[in-house]
Amino acid sequence: EAAAAQDEWRATSGDAEPPALLVREPQIRQIEAEIAAAEADLEAAELALERTRLSVPFDGLILQESVDPGQWVSQGRAVATLVGTDAMEIRVPLDDSELRWLDGLELGRPGRGTTPSATVSTRFAGRDQIYQGRVDRLEGQVDPRSRLVHVVVRIDDPFGSDYDAPLLPGTFADVSIAGRELAGVLALPRGALRSAPGARGAEDQVWVARDNALQVLTVDVLRRDRDQIFVSADGDLVDGDRVIVSNLEGVADGIKVRDLDAASSSTSPAETAAGATP
Repeated sequence: EAAAAQDEWRATSGDAEPPALLVREPQIRQIEAEIAAAEADLEAAELALERTRLSVPFDGLILQESVDPGQWVSQGRAVATLVGTDAMEIRVPLDDSELRWLDGLELGRPGRGTTPSATVSTRFAGRDQIYQGRVDRLEGQVDPRSRLVHVVVRIDDPFGSDYDAPLLPGTFADVSIAGRELAGVLALPRGALRSAPGARGAEDQVWVARDNALQVLTVDVLRRDRDQIFVSADGDLVDGDRVIVSNLEGVADGIKVRDLDAASSSTSPAETAAGATP
């Protein structure tokens, strides 16, 4: 268009210099500037494309993708969710009283081979699976709702050949943690434990039958489980004592008791079912 306007000007005006607007010089300069800017943008895009790559610093498993083929991806956008496969971690909730039985734990710091071992049991692919791990660290916060603390159990190489099936994220698992061993303890049913007021609060007591008399013994409870208690063997309770687990009324130290199981041959079935009576 500029060349056509210049030819028309020369045909009518000779060698005189045509006006800039007539031959579209401002429009040409603007278009040349736009071309230069576009070429600069193209060079920057080619350089960015050359530098663009997706990589992670670990072997991983893709859990979720958030882009599709052909979709534009801007810088800093999350394109996938991955989980590392070199190890899996399980958060195990514990009452803070349980921590006394775990050695080598440091708050928030990974263990250095001195923390307790752990066995993780799952059921996957129709079979029971067992994985060996260890307690890696103690989290630095108490759950504000449950008031429990969490320890983190780590299983190394859960996708390795040592296991029949991989330990996948989201799997329900039972975790057994090895604690400190105790010597000189006696195991009793949980129902054998009685509480009575003492000089320093409630005392833990058990009832035993000795020489057909009930004796009330104060015991030192070292650990309480769901079904059992473990008491120190250094107290008055000794191995072989007949511990009373029945709920009796009017209990006093030294009252006479009768073992109905031992006298079942001369008593009715209704009496033998009572277990022990004052």
